[in-house]
Formats: sequence, C-alpha cells, structure tokens
Amino acid sequence: MWKNSKSNIKGIVHYRRFLKGADKNILSETEIETTFSNFEGVIVSKPVFVKKSVRDDYAAAHYVKDFDLARQFISESQPKYLEAFDRVASSKKYHSLNMLIAHSNLFDEYSAWIFSVLEYVESKSEYKDYDVYQSRIFGFLSERLLDVWIISNNIPVLEMPVLFLENNRVANFRRFLRQTLIRMVG
Repeated sequence: MWKNSKSNIKGIVHYRRFLKGADKNILSETEIETTFSNFEGVIVSKPVFVKKSVRDDYAAAHYVKDFDLARQFISESQPKYLEAFDRVASSKKYHSLNMLIAHSNLFDEYSAWIFSVLEYVESKSEYKDYDVYQSRIFGFLSERLLDVWIISNNIPVLEMPVLFLENNRVANFRRFLRQTLIRMVG
C-alpha cells in the first residue's frame, strides 16, 4: 500500500480488528473522509496500558534485545527520534495493534521511517532462530514505535475504539478487565 496506492488517505488495520465508527460498527469510508476533510493528523486505536513500562512489557513477552536494537539504530542514525523513543519506552501506555489511518503524505512518511528501523533490526536480529510466535518481532516492535514517530513529529492524534471481530467473548472480557485493572492500579 505504502508505495503502490495513490489514494489520498491510507490506512492499516488488523484482519480481526477494526476502528469503531459512530454507529458502533466498522469506521466507514464516509466517516474517514469527513474526519480528514478538516484534520491533519492520524487516526489510531485507543492506547493500551501496561503495568511497568512499554520496554518492560516488551521484555516480559519478547526478546528485549530486539527492542534495544531499534533504540540503537535510532540513537546512531535518527537521533531526532531518541528522546521520544526513551519517553515511549518508559511510558505505561502506547497505541497498539498496528492500526493507523492518515493522509497519504503522513502515511508514506511513517512507512518510510518505520521500515528503516525494522530493516536495521532485521539485519542484526537472530529472529530466524525464533519460534513462530516470536518471529513476528516486526509487528511487535512497530506497535511500540508508532508513538515514537507521532511524538517526534508532533502529529495530532485522534484515538478511536477498536471493534474486535472475534467470536470469543471470554477473551474480549479478559482484555477489557486487564486494561481496566492496569489503569486503576497503575
């Protein structure tokens, strides 16, 4: 999409998760166009909250050395983003799920930036030795890096709730409880 679409507005969503519109259904094309008729920013999912920090949360579930490789690349090659990276890494929330809708120019800028970071990590990581789940590091990292790009570039953000199209009500309820407890307890 990044290099191949000529659309004025571009976006990415998850195959089972979509941004929720005003009518509690999937955010419609009309709603997106209306929003961007007078908004120069990005639409993202509402943030998720973690217990300690974004970095600690990553370390608890993934190989933190990959997270640190992203920081190393930013420190050495894109220092403009380092302060925001450290701020996000120590934060207790981030915009997850790799969901983003933006005017084409912003989407393309984000894509160029995120792929530069991920390509560096790919060249240095041992991800080919990881199990199937952990080999998805590029998705896991890009979730945490979206806010780095937003903060560094002072991009206005419109947060939208997420519509989960899973039939597993127990999983959805657990997700809701976890996020509620983390917000309450910190």
